[in-house]
Amino acid sequence: MDRSRRARIFGEVADLYDRVRPPYPDVLIDAIVARLRGRGRRVLEVGAGTGKATAQLLARGCRVLAVEPDPRMAAVAQARLGGTDGFEIHVSSFETWSGDDHPFDLVFSAQAWHWVDPEVGYRKASEALGDDGILALVWNRPLVEGRPPGITEAYLRHAPHLAEGSTLDRSWRSEGRSREIVDSGLFDPPEVLTHAWSRRYGIDEYLDLLRTQSDHRILEPRRLEALLADICVALDPQGGLVVPYLSEALVARQRRRRRGNDGTCPPRMADRR
Repeated sequence: MDRSRRARIFGEVADLYDRVRPPYPDVLIDAIVARLRGRGRRVLEVGAGTGKATAQLLARGCRVLAVEPDPRMAAVAQARLGGTDGFEIHVSSFETWSGDDHPFDLVFSAQAWHWVDPEVGYRKASEALGDDGILALVWNRPLVEGRPPGITEAYLRHAPHLAEGSTLDRSWRSEGRSREIVDSGLFDPPEVLTHAWSRRYGIDEYLDLLRTQSDHRILEPRRLEALLADICVALDPQGGLVVPYLSEALVARQRRRRRGNDGTCPPRMADRR
């Protein structure tokens, strides 16, 4: 399944996604907003999903134009936030989004940037930002440490490629993503902000959480249900599971645009249409 199709698989379970996926640590959201240095708080959010991080940004006085490729996910966000001042959502991939006439202070993406084509994404983010604007990429990374051995055994029986965690986890790692940001040539080396925390899930809630993960959703349905049944058995003695998370934010300030021979800056996205 290609990147764009897999990015839309969450829409099949949009309401479930909204119910069981955790929000993002307030300490990281606060740190990102603080780095706007008291300037405007106009935010372009890439891959807004059902609006979990969107609500956190709006609560901090940001104005958010959200871009979400799946109409079912966007509908949940609109139902939740449609009456909130400063909120607007467009159903579009970031790669095909047509741009905006005014520069943004922050391009923000939570749990979604790995779905964006890097050949397009960094350039388009840079064009959308005003001078001294910020790119902030955030992920909640569930860790496998401390989970019952029975869960690992269930994965080895039914989906061995997932036994050591999400296949996407490698693409979330800050080291590789930081190099990617620097290699774009458009942003300063990013700050890496981290926050460790944990959340307890009941058995049904944890199984529902797994049903929202793309690498589980693309399993053959009978295989997925067999996996979840065995995980349920493994969790039964303790009635649930505490999942440790490491949340990471990469915060990179846009490099100052070089001026041309006539003293003007290169045109922004809206001027190139």
